[in-house]
Amino acid sequence: MSNLHLPHLVIADDISEAVTGYCIRNQFKSIQLIADSNTYRVLGREVENWLLTAGCRVETIILEGLPLQADGNAVLQVLTNVRRQSQVFIAVGSGTITDVTRFCSFSLDRPFISIPTAPSVDAYTSPTSPLIVSGIKHSYAGQLPLAVFANIPTLCAAPQEMILAGLGDMLGKLTALADWELGHLLWDETMTLRLRTNPGEMWSAALKTELESLGDSRRQCAP
Repeated sequence: MSNLHLPHLVIADDISEAVTGYCIRNQFKSIQLIADSNTYRVLGREVENWLLTAGCRVETIILEGLPLQADGNAVLQVLTNVRRQSQVFIAVGSGTITDVTRFCSFSLDRPFISIPTAPSVDAYTSPTSPLIVSGIKHSYAGQLPLAVFANIPTLCAAPQEMILAGLGDMLGKLTALADWELGHLLWDETMTLRLRTNPGEMWSAALKTELESLGDSRRQCAP
């Protein structure tokens, strides 16, 4: 876990040129886009058009489910529809779509790119995939995205409850860091030196920055 690479990150009001430019530079000419009906309408169709205009071949899988969950059904939808020629996966969605894409791309030994549609989780750059199997959520091996492209207007337009869920996910990291430290002390689990030095201080500084910028963000998102 300590040797994980940091994904290429772009946060902007318009990510179109960043997305297409990144794919062209990395010679991704055949792309598998994953979305659901909502995220495709919100941003997926735009991403698809950007890439097609740039000369890429794009095949889109629209995941179905009421509600859509990161489970075997969603994974099977991807694995049975993915094109062999696809060089990279692009997840356009929030946590569920990202987790499914992360797991499937890792299983097929292909990279993936994340384009979030809501700031509902803090796990867009996580290396693991939480999936529901037999009604129980388990964490499975996955991979970090090569890149994350966050489109600010899209994130601001997300439902308020999803934005609040993202804040709650960050708050939960206080206990997560304590669990990690406990695992290190009791079972010698790997923990980076930087986190062992003062994880609480690091987290508090990050949260303070987020809260201080919340007022500015709300003003940007206001109509």
